[in-house]
Amino acid sequence: MLKVRGFTVPRTLEEIVSPENTALLIYDMQSGIAHQIANGDEIIGRVRLILESARRIGMRTFFTRHVSLPKNLMGAFQFRTALAWQRADSPDKIQPIFLRDSPAFQIIPELQPLSSEAIFDKISMSAFAGTPLEMALRDCGIRSFIVAGIALEIGIDPTCRHGADLGLVPILVQDACGFGNSQAAAHSLASLTHMGDSLLTDTNTTANVAIHATLSSALRERNRAQDTLGAQHRDQADTVLFCAAMLMVEVLRSQNTLFSLGLSDDLQSSEEAIARAWKDSIDARNTRS
Repeated sequence: MLKVRGFTVPRTLEEIVSPENTALLIYDMQSGIAHQIANGDEIIGRVRLILESARRIGMRTFFTRHVSLPKNLMGAFQFRTALAWQRADSPDKIQPIFLRDSPAFQIIPELQPLSSEAIFDKISMSAFAGTPLEMALRDCGIRSFIVAGIALEIGIDPTCRHGADLGLVPILVQDACGFGNSQAAAHSLASLTHMGDSLLTDTNTTANVAIHATLSSALRERNRAQDTLGAQHRDQADTVLFCAAMLMVEVLRSQNTLFSLGLSDDLQSSEEAIARAWKDSIDARNTRS
């Protein structure tokens, strides 16, 4: 890693991504959006793979939802935008699509957020404009964010640019970002590539790098435990590392099935088996002592 004047400058995906300092941002995967694009099911599958990988390694996760204001709360800019998007020639013809309690506003069932994950609603395109996202990320010590969702050329592009201007490193998962206009999406990718402050990658690479980063973190924790607790705790520390490694291997082996089927039963049972083996090994050692 490059070092400049006493601090490090991460440049590669492997140097930037860590479960402690990277967050996942799922952008506008709502019922009224995800099923409008041609390859919606494919994008859902890829976003789900990234989401499940993030959950398994404990990465902090945030969702955004685009919300429509009721017409009596819309101002000049909101009317102007709605007229353009709905190709309407009169405010009377505008229909707010993403009202708070409407079915279109809800996040799709395949990606339902957990109670440990945050949802930020917005009327802007950038996920940072008018939301607590920046404050939440900085408060957790986050320095980079992985972004996937819909739509690349409408909201994900400005989110990456905005995040970079805030000093965060955006990691855009190209094949997990849907779009409505292929030419505009290609322009967004070309522009982000040209600017160079965002990293562009794909689903499998993202999942693999996150897994390896977690394993490295487990190794560091194992070494710290040995240094702090002494040699008598070496077995417990080794077991923690072993279980983390086994889980990561199972995730890697299951990625092909995860892509098409979502969370596999084999992976779930493997995780449970590793957890049982971990508990049994600790119990056995406690019995011997």
